[in-house]
Amino acid sequence: MDSDKIERLRERLLHCAVCMDEYRDPRILPCHHTLCYECIENVVQSSSTTGRFFRCPQCRSEVCVPRGGIKDLPINFYIISLQDELGSTGYSGTCDVCNKDWLLSQFRCIDCDLDICRFCIHAHRLETHVDPPRILRVESTASPNQLSSFQTCMEHPDQTLQLFCCTCNQAICISCSCSDHRRHKVIPVSIKLQESQAYLQEELDKLTSEKRMVAKAGKELERTRASVVESCNRAMLNIDAQAHTACEVIMNKKLNIVKQILLSEKNQIEGIDNALKDFKSYVQRLERGLAFLLDLQDSDICLEVVDTYKDFSQKLKAARQGFVSNHIKIHQHQFSPSGWNRMLDWNFGFTRNFYHFGNLGALSTKRLCLSIDSKNMDLVLKPKVVVRLLESSAFKRFLQVLAAFLFCQLILHVLDSTGLLGSITKMFSCAFNQVMAFWLILSNVFKEDSET
Repeated sequence: MDSDKIERLRERLLHCAVCMDEYRDPRILPCHHTLCYECIENVVQSSSTTGRFFRCPQCRSEVCVPRGGIKDLPINFYIISLQDELGSTGYSGTCDVCNKDWLLSQFRCIDCDLDICRFCIHAHRLETHVDPPRILRVESTASPNQLSSFQTCMEHPDQTLQLFCCTCNQAICISCSCSDHRRHKVIPVSIKLQESQAYLQEELDKLTSEKRMVAKAGKELERTRASVVESCNRAMLNIDAQAHTACEVIMNKKLNIVKQILLSEKNQIEGIDNALKDFKSYVQRLERGLAFLLDLQDSDICLEVVDTYKDFSQKLKAARQGFVSNHIKIHQHQFSPSGWNRMLDWNFGFTRNFYHFGNLGALSTKRLCLSIDSKNMDLVLKPKVVVRLLESSAFKRFLQVLAAFLFCQLILHVLDSTGLLGSITKMFSCAFNQVMAFWLILSNVFKEDSET
């Protein structure tokens, strides 16, 4: 049979009216319509208050659930036979990571050629590959496992962790809830996973905002790198333009200065390239976590998701700390042509910030420090410590206080030299004596009144 005809038959005969996918465990309703077992459960839970009556999604007929439950509805073997004939039998492999024969695989990694269950897929997505792997979701012939975790209790190895103790903040089994955690607040794991969805959504928003800030910082780094290369190239071009008209001594000195500029450029580029390497590594990890949270399905929420993501989040924070801790030395070179004819090289044994050589001109170097703000991921370009100290508000306040002190000293010196200081001192001394005498008179009056 033609493949197109098979696809049309599959869409017309083998697709459920609720999930719009191929039937999984098809059951016949009394109105002769067929739905998946899970779809009937979802319809009953969402539309029926008593759990006994619901309306057929196709014909809106009233349907009564059998006394034994939905499982007593007859199986549509005609649909199953059509699926077998049309090649619709699902995949039924086991997980190649945890090697549990009772746990069917629901995913396949195309890059690793592995079958992976829904519990192991999260760690495989975040940690196994450098780039996001190509994951294919596959269908299983058996009914999907309804467990929220395959971990077993340490004290009761034969029981899975189906409850969560809020008091101890750990997953427990049913036997533990009746013994050690009897008086604790215990909730089903499914409720805990619903609460964890809010945490993962907050992490998704946080990583989305973080990615925007990191992208901004990356653009600033690229712009700074281009500025460094441009300033160095401009300085070398200006030096070359003036060096062709100088003598051999000037040419030798020019070559030495160019070597220093090239060495400065090399050191700066190495520092910026190292920062870009940390930036790209952090962006890769950030995009991996973002893609993981975006692709996360409601059915994928489990304890392993939260634990795996928390481990990944710690590594992400470490990568972010390594990125923002970069401090890069930036040397901005500026060459100014000059008409000087003297052979001078001003160094004085200190850092070579300013040069005069022959008639080429002057080469000045402004030393800056490039750092990354850890809060908003902005690039901060500040001068060296000495320049920063001279430009600080504390140093400016010190200069203001010093100027005020010197001004007061000048006024006192002028008053002393003109004789006005003695007159003012005598005036203040007389006023002080009068105030003290008045205070003694008042104290005596109050004392006499209190005695009478």
